[in-house]
Amino acid sequence: MMKWHWLRHLQPSQMKDLQDLYQMEWWSKGRTLRQIRKMLQLSDLLFAAVDADERLIAFARVVTDFTYRATLLDVIVHPDHRGKGLGRALLEKVLSHPRLRPVERLDLFCLPPLIPFYKKMGFQADRLGIVRLSIDPKQGPSALNRNFKNIKRRKKRDAHRA
Repeated sequence: MMKWHWLRHLQPSQMKDLQDLYQMEWWSKGRTLRQIRKMLQLSDLLFAAVDADERLIAFARVVTDFTYRATLLDVIVHPDHRGKGLGRALLEKVLSHPRLRPVERLDLFCLPPLIPFYKKMGFQADRLGIVRLSIDPKQGPSALNRNFKNIKRRKKRDAHRA
């Protein structure tokens, strides 16, 4: 089984790893270290997974007002680590973050082939192709808490299988 652990902040070498990850994708190719440093400073929440050698292997960030809206951005997993559960673990880390519990809606944008993956995590695609996890404001935090409980149940089930 692949081993990784989570970080809240990136070290300079991991910023370079992030730049290298970005160069592998058409949507982020060309980002500079200077731009990446600025982006990291201005993002509200960062989610990063590193391997045993402290190399960055997965990353996501959230920009939010912590009340009404949040946008999940730059979800990326190193190609060598895809298909091993790391992407799902990354999203579970984001969706279970306590500061996102009051947020009514979490949006993300993705390509159509990725929609089934995000739907498994509770996201829905709207008619414009925007994939979002919508929480009904009338239900308040209880709807988001149900999503957190489902994530916890999945983690327990997976732990028993391992």
